[in-house]
Amino acid sequence: DPTGDTSNGKTIVDSGPNDYHGTCTGCSGFTGEGIDPEVAGIVGLDDAQWFNGVDTEVTIPDSADFTVSTSIDVSADILLTSNAPIGIVNKGIGAAGNREWGLTINGSNLLEFIVFDESLSANVSASTADFPTNELFTARGYYDGSDIYIYVNGVQKATTAGVIAIENLAADIQVGNSLAAGRNLNGIVSGVSISLNGTEVAAYT
Repeated sequence: DPTGDTSNGKTIVDSGPNDYHGTCTGCSGFTGEGIDPEVAGIVGLDDAQWFNGVDTEVTIPDSADFTVSTSIDVSADILLTSNAPIGIVNKGIGAAGNREWGLTINGSNLLEFIVFDESLSANVSASTADFPTNELFTARGYYDGSDIYIYVNGVQKATTAGVIAIENLAADIQVGNSLAAGRNLNGIVSGVSISLNGTEVAAYT
């Protein structure tokens, strides 16, 4: 939930229990700049951040509390104007040596949730092509330590088995972009929730 003015460096407030506030760069306004929420049938998102597909992103500084020991559950309400490769919510994706996990649109234009073990150069992911554009939907990725899942609007779309030890490599969390070039989201991200080891650690409404 954005506070303050609509200028660069705006604070995105963590409504969860730990006050892990984010900083929005490239901010130029809320929803309505590129899309009319009422026309799109979006209710309650008048203050959500509009990501311009060029330079808007939210950065949440790393914390030891973001260490995954048993499970990770990431979800977000999203409106995409295209399914080009983008970072939705991720930690270290796009930077070899720092990759931890990510909810993204991958290079094959699939909605994907992926987790990494960088020490072994290993990863496991689940992905789906069954998601909408120009329509608000909820994306969720969940990894329980042995299986990874991807959901759209609460419906499981894919699952993959695999055991990965996710390291905390001091990467910041990014919303609306990743560390790979040209992965800026064009649309809306709201209702972000990050739960680790069964406990919600951060939420951005």
